[in-house]
Amino acid sequence: MILIYLEVILKYIKKMFLVYLFMIITIIMTLILVFTPIVVVKSQSMNIRNYLNKYKTNYDAIAKDINKSQLEKIEKGKNIKLYYNQKDLGTFKDSNNDIKYTLKTFNKNIFEMEKYTIIKGNYPNSVNEIIVSENSNLKESIGKYITGVITKDIEENNIHKKINKKDSFKVVGVYKRNTKTQEIINKLQVDYSEDILTNKNFNFPGEDRYNLYLVFKRDGRSISSMVYEISKKILGGNYDVVQSNQLSEKINDSFINATDDAIRMFKPIIISGSLIIFLIYLLVFEDRRRMLTTIETLGGQKKKIVFSMIIENSIIMLTTVLIGTIIGIVISKNMVKGTDLTGFVADLNISDKKLYVSHKDIINSSLVSFVSLITITIYEGLSIYKLNILKVIGSRIKLPKILIKGKKQSKIRNSKNYALKISYDYFKSSFNRYIIPVVILSMFGSLAIGFCNIEKNDKQFSKRTKYDQINKYHDYSLINNGYLGDEKTILNNSNFNKNISNVIKEYNSNGYICVDTKNLNSDYKEILNLSGVDISNYELNTYFRGLSDEDINRLKKQNVLANEDIKVLNKGGLILINGFYYRNMAINIKIFNNNPRKIDLKYIEYNNDEEQYKNKTINDLVVHEYSEKYKVVNPELEYPMVIMKDSLLKNLTNINQPTNIYFNVQNNNSEKYIKNILENNTKYIVFNAKYYKQKNKSTSAILYTGVKKINIFILFLFSVITMMFTIKLTIIL
Repeated sequence: MILIYLEVILKYIKKMFLVYLFMIITIIMTLILVFTPIVVVKSQSMNIRNYLNKYKTNYDAIAKDINKSQLEKIEKGKNIKLYYNQKDLGTFKDSNNDIKYTLKTFNKNIFEMEKYTIIKGNYPNSVNEIIVSENSNLKESIGKYITGVITKDIEENNIHKKINKKDSFKVVGVYKRNTKTQEIINKLQVDYSEDILTNKNFNFPGEDRYNLYLVFKRDGRSISSMVYEISKKILGGNYDVVQSNQLSEKINDSFINATDDAIRMFKPIIISGSLIIFLIYLLVFEDRRRMLTTIETLGGQKKKIVFSMIIENSIIMLTTVLIGTIIGIVISKNMVKGTDLTGFVADLNISDKKLYVSHKDIINSSLVSFVSLITITIYEGLSIYKLNILKVIGSRIKLPKILIKGKKQSKIRNSKNYALKISYDYFKSSFNRYIIPVVILSMFGSLAIGFCNIEKNDKQFSKRTKYDQINKYHDYSLINNGYLGDEKTILNNSNFNKNISNVIKEYNSNGYICVDTKNLNSDYKEILNLSGVDISNYELNTYFRGLSDEDINRLKKQNVLANEDIKVLNKGGLILINGFYYRNMAINIKIFNNNPRKIDLKYIEYNNDEEQYKNKTINDLVVHEYSEKYKVVNPELEYPMVIMKDSLLKNLTNINQPTNIYFNVQNNNSEKYIKNILENNTKYIVFNAKYYKQKNKSTSAILYTGVKKINIFILFLFSVITMMFTIKLTIIL
């Protein structure tokens, strides 16, 4: 019987070949649309993760600038697997150079963790021997002595001091970081210093300060949670513990989120594809039902007919899954090597990009075929067995007792059953009139939800990857490491200035303001780990921002500064921003309970090669509560900000050159010139926002705009099928 049915159905398929072909193509296309982005995003993420795991630096975090007792506490931590320390000796400035280098003791284990190797000379074996980076100007002095000043910041009883000591070192070696590791750091634009490394026995006045390199035990916890535990519980939350530039854990999270995003965005396509397939089936339902009725009339058993239908639909499902998966793998293999869809911030030169396909990917993609064909099978089975489901449900419906009283009860029941029977028979005879609107509404609803989800994800992606505000809406920004003045700097290069436009120059510095802790907000004291501590002369870390006349006019137009603020600045006064946005808690934090009437500044004065703290009291002061508009001045602030005129800041600190520069490039030739000149500099840390903007734009265009177009295409396809069905239904009726 099954063979007879299959023979009949084969003839039927030939008769309705175009409809079946349309349905199979729709299933395959939908499977490919779901399979491809999921597999591509996953494969690209895993390729990036594997690349980083291979070439990243081999530590999890660094606890910076800690004392001996804090060092011992961390070393005893239960989550610490390995640790190595080096002394932080301060900064060193060569007398013939205006760049300050970080001076640290040499530790071979840390040296290898950082993926460094000696390319010239040897390790520092004696006191006053140093090795320098190949990117440093000091590499030209190998084999020679250099003289300069070491400057160290020390803290005693919450009073900060500067120690300056003149010393000489012999350059005995040049080191270089692994090329691939350096590529990761450069493309991620990670802030790093060109350290000078000296013998571990080198001593310097003041309390020893350390940098502790940590490797954690893998107990299922994230690195960030263990870093937070050390920072908060062991160090009191007032010290710098940072994760290394290895991003394998972040990439793993990115992979999970990206894959979830892909599945979430393509769920409406799965639903829409299933509905389209079901709608195509409804086009031939009447003919197909007559065929099944004929087989049953000729003696076909219902059980065997249903079983034959299951075989038929299973063959269709397996065929479409196989064809769709093969085509999806071919397309995905090419796409993996193309534009990155993970949202990762850098294009790494990964030569061996592999495709990773699991059974879960095939199952997720096959949902379209499975859901649609199982629905059709159930629908056909019910039509064969003629199960009156609505009648069964209707027989169990009871009217409220208040409507059924006395002698009327039997009559109402009879009328109820009669009315229900009429309604059921009408619904059954007019089933197509009901099912089509349901399918159409479901389809439009699914597409609308999908479109809204894509719009939402696109906005979130744009927000996560937006660098405009940080970069002051410019293509490039430079952090100047030689801001004390050097005629050879590129800022004074005429060719450089010809190739840039729309330049903004900033002057800023860090220092302290002296405060009474009783006036500090309780939330802020908790962040500083000062709860329960009353100190009348606490030195609070503060950011000093100098504004030029051009900056003042620009900020006035943006309604950041008022006329009163400008008057105070022009008279040599200050503006204090009382608060900041605390990202860890996602709230605004107030700093002072009561606005100060004056400020006691403690700033750094740069005097030739030496640095000293100086004090100055400013009585002319305006205080403003923190609001979002002050992010234009400094978007990443998490401590007090004092605004002054740049002329005042330069007079106090002796800073002769801008500390930050923002600019655009003139044209493509200018772009090449700027990239070339910045790749070979040691005085500036470069941030290329244009690169990120272009990359994120292309990622968004494929991952989000592309999916929107797919939704529109499915809507068009659905509209065509609906019109075809409507025409056929009109003819039937």
